[in-house]
Amino acid sequence: MVWLQVSGAIAQPSVYSGAFEVGEDTSSPTNWVALGAFETNAGKPVSIVNFYNSWSNYGPNTNGTAVFQTNAMNNFRSHGCIPMFTWQPENSADPATNQIFNLTNIINGYFDGYIVNWALSAKAWGHPFFLRFAHEMNGNWYPWSESINGNASGEYARMWRHVHDLFTLAGATNVTWVWCVNVVEPGYTPIAELYPGDNYVDWIALDGYNWPPGWQDFSNLAAQTITELTNIAPGKPIMVGETGCYETNKYSKGQWFLNALTNYLPATPRIKAWVYFDSTNSYDWLITSSPNALTNYQNAIALSFYASNQYGAITSSPIQPLLSAMTTTPPFVSIVCPAMDCVTTNTVVTFGASASSASGISNVVFAVNGAPQATNNFAPYQYFWPAPASLGLTNTVTATAYDNAGNSAASTIQVVTTSAVSITGIQVSSNRALVSWPAAAANYGYALQESTNLTAPDWMTVTNAPGVVNGQYQVSLPAGYGNAFYRLAGH
Repeated sequence: MVWLQVSGAIAQPSVYSGAFEVGEDTSSPTNWVALGAFETNAGKPVSIVNFYNSWSNYGPNTNGTAVFQTNAMNNFRSHGCIPMFTWQPENSADPATNQIFNLTNIINGYFDGYIVNWALSAKAWGHPFFLRFAHEMNGNWYPWSESINGNASGEYARMWRHVHDLFTLAGATNVTWVWCVNVVEPGYTPIAELYPGDNYVDWIALDGYNWPPGWQDFSNLAAQTITELTNIAPGKPIMVGETGCYETNKYSKGQWFLNALTNYLPATPRIKAWVYFDSTNSYDWLITSSPNALTNYQNAIALSFYASNQYGAITSSPIQPLLSAMTTTPPFVSIVCPAMDCVTTNTVVTFGASASSASGISNVVFAVNGAPQATNNFAPYQYFWPAPASLGLTNTVTATAYDNAGNSAASTIQVVTTSAVSITGIQVSSNRALVSWPAAAANYGYALQESTNLTAPDWMTVTNAPGVVNGQYQVSLPAGYGNAFYRLAGH
């Protein structure tokens, strides 16, 4: 394959450029030795900084212990960067196949208190950031992968929606959700089976490395996955969440950088972020692994096509892709409201969409079950839908954005009609609380949740198995430790 390097004619940033830099001290507001060295070597500051945190890092500890890293988030933002928090539901001290951090436990609420507290901390911080949650789920090396750790088909998407719903209930709307797969390979879980839905994801992403002993240009490495991602969510921006190239005497790592950054990415306009994994984990992925690698990375990332650290003051969420008048890509569009996939019967539901295009948006058309319902010529793009009276109906809602250049793209979600259910009784005696609610609620995604504090609620799903009496769920819970509050919530 012959590549031709593009000229410097690209005049405005179109892609966020970022990095994970091994050894960075994220707790210091000024000690940017590792990241500063990377930026000096690359010749350009980054616009995204990726960093990682497992839910727990301490030996046999089985609950979430790692807190929201407010200091690190402030430090990155003050540097002009957008933080990307890679949040890993695991105990990093345990093997992936022997963990209480399996999908069933997360779905059933075992970690709800930890998740809600983390979400409340994110809300309190208040600024936009990327949350790359439970990444590379189509592989078999993390405890949240469906193929290991006692997990089952369909559980990953349910787990994602459960965690996302808790953030929604906590009011943590400053989170931009990044759904990140590993590049597709034979034997991996098909990625379409793992997608939680357009209203649960803001960016789609892929991780992929040029591993030894073979050699793959980034285009060969990523192309099939990019195609599948675009088919799954055609209106979403795409991020390269992690990538790296090893050093070898047989091939040119410098040319690998040029091929990726000066040819493939500019020719693939749905890719809107590039985050390099600058580390010696497993192999020498560093951009400084050879003079040829460094020079060509510098030359490629120097294009004005790649953004630098200009985003420390952004305020809108979800974080939007950069638009370039030089491209004719279809518009970006995403249904962002409702934030959950259950809607109440006999109510008016607001469907809202975000849409953007370098040429400007002409209109957005909403359709329900294939039938057009409303056309919006101006933002905000909304449709007010009278939900039917029938319970348990799955309805497909599509928002199709048309831009002024004649391109279009669509975002599609499914919502299920549910009844408005409530707790029917709480009886307290002998330090026990007998909580009752309609058994039918379980059919429509409702679960009983408990909190001991309504000022700063830490809602946790009650996992005690309820009994059924006269069509009512009943569960007996200890009530002697102080006030307890109960509610029914979706998922």
